[in-house]
Amino acid sequence: MIYGYNSELSSHGIDTIMDYGRAMLEELKKVRNTEELRKRPLFFVAHSFGGIIMAHCLVKAVQTNEDDHPTIASLHRATYGMLLFGIPHTGLVVDDIQKMVAGQDNHPRGALLEQIRSKSDLLAFQLADFKNLIGDRKVVSFYETLQTRQLEFDSESKSWVRTGGYITAVDTDSALLQLPDSIEEKVPLDADHSMIVKFDTNDSRGYTSALNRLVQFERDAPSVVAARFCT
Repeated sequence: MIYGYNSELSSHGIDTIMDYGRAMLEELKKVRNTEELRKRPLFFVAHSFGGIIMAHCLVKAVQTNEDDHPTIASLHRATYGMLLFGIPHTGLVVDDIQKMVAGQDNHPRGALLEQIRSKSDLLAFQLADFKNLIGDRKVVSFYETLQTRQLEFDSESKSWVRTGGYITAVDTDSALLQLPDSIEEKVPLDADHSMIVKFDTNDSRGYTSALNRLVQFERDAPSVVAARFCT
């Protein structure tokens, strides 16, 4: 399953992290709607803000009563592992995005930008909960080692383009959960925040690393997840 959402921070959407999380949970309910499917091992592959949404969903899952919402409640037990690409666990540098909405009073994206900014209190609380519930899951955190160009307005095309100065969009401290190596594998990739999940060939280092982990997950997950549902 591939889950997509409107990630245009310059748009006039009023979505919050909670809204995105609810929408993702709704789609998961549609594809895991039987007892057999609910027990099927689950692997997450997430990039950037998508990882924040994923974390929100798993935190919500452990807080959900199984009698009320069996699919949502089963998500945590079903989750075996996750590949995380440049996830801003403690927030994202949004200075250039804020310039895009500057001068627009009460811009609808203001609330979301506040939620995901660097050192966000909301993300700090969510991160603490998330780390507590993935202690026996397999986590692979990929982090960028190249800086990303900032957005700036191009007067000719009348659009915002990434031709500005270089910034570290998600620094290493934010991209890593800082869990023990036995739980979290930490993999540097020679890419910026956008290109960290875009692979030119099947021989790309990021691609082969991700593929190898998924093959391991597929091999090892069935017995582990089945045992969780037997207890």
